[in-house]
Amino acid sequence: MTNATSSRRASHPAHALDMPEGALRTRVASLNDLLYALEEDLSAPSLAATKAVMERVGTRDSLDPFSVIVALVGATGSGKSSIFNAVAGAQLAATDVIRPTTRLPLAALAPVDEGEANASLAREGAGIGALLDWAGVTQRVEIPKPGRLPAGVCLIDVPDIDSVDRANGELARRLHERVDIVVWVVDPQKYADAIIHNEWIAPMAARVQSVIVALNQVDRLSVEERQTVRGSLTRLLHEDGLEDPVIVETSAVTGEGVAALLSEVAASAQRVREDAVTLHADLDALKARLRAELDLGVGAPTSRGAVGAWQPEHQGADVHKSLGRALADSAAVDSVASAVRSAYRHRQVKTCGWLPLRWLGSLRIDPLKRLHLSGDGRQSSLTHVDLSQLMGPSGVSVALRQSVEGFAAGRPQAWGQRIRQIARDRAESLTDALQRGIARTDLGMGVAPSWWKVADLVQWLMWLVAIVGGGWLGVIHMVKHFLLVDIGAPQWGIVPVPTWLLIGGIVASLLVAVVAGITGRVGARRRAAVARGRLRSAVSEVAAIHIGEPLMAEHERQAAVVEALVGE
Repeated sequence: MTNATSSRRASHPAHALDMPEGALRTRVASLNDLLYALEEDLSAPSLAATKAVMERVGTRDSLDPFSVIVALVGATGSGKSSIFNAVAGAQLAATDVIRPTTRLPLAALAPVDEGEANASLAREGAGIGALLDWAGVTQRVEIPKPGRLPAGVCLIDVPDIDSVDRANGELARRLHERVDIVVWVVDPQKYADAIIHNEWIAPMAARVQSVIVALNQVDRLSVEERQTVRGSLTRLLHEDGLEDPVIVETSAVTGEGVAALLSEVAASAQRVREDAVTLHADLDALKARLRAELDLGVGAPTSRGAVGAWQPEHQGADVHKSLGRALADSAAVDSVASAVRSAYRHRQVKTCGWLPLRWLGSLRIDPLKRLHLSGDGRQSSLTHVDLSQLMGPSGVSVALRQSVEGFAAGRPQAWGQRIRQIARDRAESLTDALQRGIARTDLGMGVAPSWWKVADLVQWLMWLVAIVGGGWLGVIHMVKHFLLVDIGAPQWGIVPVPTWLLIGGIVASLLVAVVAGITGRVGARRRAAVARGRLRSAVSEVAAIHIGEPLMAEHERQAAVVEALVGE
């Protein structure tokens, strides 16, 4: 390795050389998955620059960073297989003078010499085997002479591009899509063939990383003919899009130019490998730039975040509960629960209050009906509670803002603003959803307690007793007044029985009403507590669906970005 090459290698990150096979592909896939998620976070120029880097890096994501594929491509009769053997330094590919054609691809791999300084790179180049399996290259040989090709470099004798077998042409195209270096082998008779230039060289010029043109069979040309053919070939390659084409004059018969071709292949392979290692540095630089633009901190990366960066695992796990608590602790739940308690007492008094005063309850509006609530959970979808009566016009927004502010705290400014914006955008729909949720919550007011009817029945019986006693006394008085006959009445102690019935019935009914009132207050508190619990659950569910889930989706998106850009 030259000093210049060593200097370039030293500038690359050391960890890139230690990365396992497929590491580059994994990193590219990870960042590619985030491009869509990052579109809202990055400016248009930054997004375009990011995509450009990813597209450039993506050209190598099919191989490990240290595998280099060199394909010898040519038409029938160009001497491609002979050049293949000459480069390999052994008779590996069969040649046929009568009908020169390559029917099956043949891959030749450089041997691994454990004593070489770059033997580790050869082992990393094991990814070539997977590529050959994918391409269907089953014929593989090892170059018998070490040093002919750099370690980790694979040389493929590709089927003739003008083969009559269409399958060979398709296989050649598949290989061309994944190779790094293409060595075009042309001969003086077919070097200007339009098919070679229009269908092969020109389309591939912008895709592969390096193109070398081997002008073969130059031993058949004079010096003047060489200059003429080389000049014409150079012009055609310019038209194909190769600005500075590398042309090596070769002869498989005399061996002329083979050493120069090997040198060009080795130099191109080294550039490809260095470019692959540089791609890791490019990805590191890209991640650093994105971290800076997103204000994710500059600390040392860890598996769970970075020093000085927002660490998503420290918040967000209980956002649903915190939002639910914030809204459940608001005036709405307390007001509805209070209305349930008042409605319970109101309905209890109307049902089993003291009979002479029950009519007064009809003068008041049921507290739940005042809120357009029935309390039985079967509310009409067109009728719902008006939260503005309970929380004020901005009550939901205030409760939402208070709970979301803690959730947005600590994030990069742009992300915190997006969290707040999501909350603001959904505040109106949250209000409507809360109104529907409260209206459809079963507050336990659908069925009256059975003891109400018992208390009501007892009161009626007591008043019946009082009426009997009062009527009895009335009859005695009327007979005595009009008929002047004192029929008298049985005594219980010193008080007549009718008097006992009248006074006792009234007093007993009043006692029943008092006991019912005391019991009703206890029941009202319990019913309000049950209603408050159900309201809390309903409000929490609404908050989770309408606010919590969108916020958590955004949180998870941001956390994924942090993990990709900050974590390893």
